[in-house]
Amino acid sequence: MQHTVLRFAAFLGVLSSIVRVAAAQSNTSELTARYGPPEVERYQVTPKVSLTVVYGRDHAVCQLSIEPRSSTSAIKPAPTGEPLTISSDLADSLLNELLPLGLRQGEARVMAEQMGCPALLSEDYDNVRIARTTNACAPAAKNVESLAIQWKRPECTEQKTAR
Repeated sequence: MQHTVLRFAAFLGVLSSIVRVAAAQSNTSELTARYGPPEVERYQVTPKVSLTVVYGRDHAVCQLSIEPRSSTSAIKPAPTGEPLTISSDLADSLLNELLPLGLRQGEARVMAEQMGCPALLSEDYDNVRIARTTNACAPAAKNVESLAIQWKRPECTEQKTAR
């Protein structure tokens, strides 16, 4: 009986240690103090749209990605197999809010590629690149699959994409 009590006490001790470690690591300020500032953050713009921010070595924004969220997860594809899309009006609005025309340096060099339904539109400025993937088979008002803004600063060249 005493052996069982000792085992139970040891189990409670280990369990409380695990809970303390989990609680400490779930605190953002403690994680930042231990590992430095986050390199990536994700925001819920609307219940159906997320914004992912990737930071450079200088902790300034290097990439912004706007993507639709599924009802179950921001990462999993739609359960029906249909592509997730957001409205082109919302994508344009967010682009202009996050990167107003006045901050885009130089003339846009535009490239468009389309193979069947998927299409890529890229606007290349002196300081930033904007890439929009669309689904031409979806209704025109709601056909944006993703929108990415990538800064061309030296601190950003080694960064991986948010995906």
